[in-house]
Amino acid sequence: MPYLPSVPVIPLILESEPPYAMFEHFQRYRWVQPAVKYRDLPHLMEIFDKRVLKVGFTEAMKSRGIENPKLPKPPKWRREALMTPRRAASISPSGHLSSS
Repeated sequence: MPYLPSVPVIPLILESEPPYAMFEHFQRYRWVQPAVKYRDLPHLMEIFDKRVLKVGFTEAMKSRGIENPKLPKPPKWRREALMTPRRAASISPSGHLSSS
């Protein structure tokens, strides 16, 4: 992480879990954004575009001297995937994704 200043880092933390023990050390880097906390996978999917994708994209463009960038339109396959009903999924206490 200390050698990638052009790559914005947005930590994702499950609300029910404490942050990584040495997480505070990462926060001193200017490219590490505030952590995004989420309740479960559906909540993360709900907030991902606005709180993760848009923030990361905007910060990456700022580092290249581009102010107020517009997020590109998602590809057709992603738009279709967002419209398709999903199977229930969850994240186990160990952080592994499982679906039912």
